[in-house]
Amino acid sequence: MCIEPVSTLLLIGTAVSVGSQIYSGVQTQRAAQTNAAVQVQQAEQQAARVEQQAVVREEKGVYDTEQQARQYTRQLGMNTAGAATTGVDIRSFADVFADDSAEAELESRAIRYGATKDAQNAREQSKIDQSRASASASALRTSGNNAMVGSVFSAVGAGLTGVAKARSVKYSSYAEQ
Repeated sequence: MCIEPVSTLLLIGTAVSVGSQIYSGVQTQRAAQTNAAVQVQQAEQQAARVEQQAVVREEKGVYDTEQQARQYTRQLGMNTAGAATTGVDIRSFADVFADDSAEAELESRAIRYGATKDAQNAREQSKIDQSRASASASALRTSGNNAMVGSVFSAVGAGLTGVAKARSVKYSSYAEQ
């Protein structure tokens, strides 16, 4: 049972084709998995930065509230001193001082609320961005897996085609004898 040189070359070419198709599929799958991992890592890093920014926003809210309270205290002191210099009984300004105090408290609450909402919005957007990155990474992994499966099927097809060609060369050479 001797194999024709042409059949041998066809089988070698088929083996090389099969190997290269499988190698290509493996490399495509690895690249997709690497890209997916990079996307997930970048999303995690971005989420960490957003969390830091959210904490800073909350801390700034606390700072701004404290600044507003100090400013109110200074203004109250100036108003009290101004009222006292008029010679009028300071108790007659009690309603004005109470209104100022209530106004200052409302402003403090608004500052805290705004800072808290800013931080919450940033965190929510970060979660949405992470979800999108995760979905994209999943799609990349699926694409890589599909490329691998496709390369296996292509390799099988190339292998069967090569074997069929080699057999046809073998049989055609027998028919000529």
